[in-house]
Amino acid sequence: NVDFKDNPSRGTIEYFKLWNGLSAFNSTATWTMYEGSFSAFVPVKSVQLRQQVLAFNLWTRYTNRWNDYELVNNYPEYEHRPSPFMGACLGGRFRFRGYPEARFNDCAAWLYTMEYRMIPQWNPLRNWKVMQWLNVKTDWIQFVAFAESGRVAPNWSLKTFHQDMKYDAGLGVRIFANQMIIRVDSAFSPEGPQLQMFISQSF
Repeated sequence: NVDFKDNPSRGTIEYFKLWNGLSAFNSTATWTMYEGSFSAFVPVKSVQLRQQVLAFNLWTRYTNRWNDYELVNNYPEYEHRPSPFMGACLGGRFRFRGYPEARFNDCAAWLYTMEYRMIPQWNPLRNWKVMQWLNVKTDWIQFVAFAESGRVAPNWSLKTFHQDMKYDAGLGVRIFANQMIIRVDSAFSPEGPQLQMFISQSF
């Protein structure tokens, strides 16, 4: 429910996902995970700027068989957990950009993100001869300031999620070239700076 999916300026996006990992080649056991997200985009009027938007996102995941285990040689093995990079994790390109990929991992995760996205009239790449020679059409450059706050937890609990929360903040640049968004984010957390580069908006 947005005006432009790649870079919304108004509207909302909601989704719910059910992840199901199947046992295959004796390498992993089955696991089930739920994921939900709500994003809202609010335009801010400006005469000088081409566009400015306040973007908000709430994201969460939960692995329902996280604590299920089987005894192998009298030792518990928690076989119904996804890999750290697949599960309820925070850190990396999309969520908690001030931390390394999958820095935090547990049964459940909860994250708030807020971004200020601004596109000026100014676009020096449009007439840059190198870009023209490479046949790269740059429609706009977007500058972003963002902040994130959340945490992982051993169970899905709103009370737990809002205690001892982690946080980060940063600045980013997006370039819309050849109908594709190129994203570079520099984020800072109590553990130090991180540089994240990827394709598409963070949400």
